[in-house]
Amino acid sequence: MMERTVPIRSAVGEMKIQKQVIFRCVAGESMLIPVGGTTGEYNGIFTLGGIGEDIWKMIEKGQEKEEIVTALLEEYDAEEATIRADVEEFIGKLESYGIIGH
Repeated sequence: MMERTVPIRSAVGEMKIQKQVIFRCVAGESMLIPVGGTTGEYNGIFTLGGIGEDIWKMIEKGQEKEEIVTALLEEYDAEEATIRADVEEFIGKLESYGIIGH
């Protein structure tokens, strides 16, 4: 499997998906599954909650953080500060695991 590089423009530069992971929905659970060389780095899979799935799909499409926030505001009945914090937290976790980076 080839590694996907998807640009995500942000205030700190362009982010890219760095690790080989695939998105799957199994028995109603959304998850990122390490594949290829990435399987040895992680012991397990990453499960995604409702908003996490939405954010990941937008990341794969190369949407900017602001575009993601705007789309989620249209989809969810939540305050902008809450949506923005969720997006920042999710992207921060992906960065901390090295799944996305600059």
